[in-house]
Amino acid sequence: MNPPVHIAGAGGSLYASVPALLIATHTDGSLHGYVGCYQAHAVNPGMLPTPDAEWSLWAATVMPAPGNSSDALLLDGVCPIR
Repeated sequence: MNPPVHIAGAGGSLYASVPALLIATHTDGSLHGYVGCYQAHAVNPGMLPTPDAEWSLWAATVMPAPGNSSDALLLDGVCPIR
């Protein structure tokens, strides 16, 4: 499954919203699901001396998944479109 990534530009920058489903193993061995949205940033490739944009994480919002679920369907709508 490929999550829906939304990329927008502003002022020489690109911003991408990437939905994420994380499955973590806690120290007691139990599995826990988390869902959230990572925001990535890159300089617009047209502003660089080379055509490759280098992405970096800009921000993230992650919360426990409802019912501790690991269902990838939770990714739908987790990132607001800006």
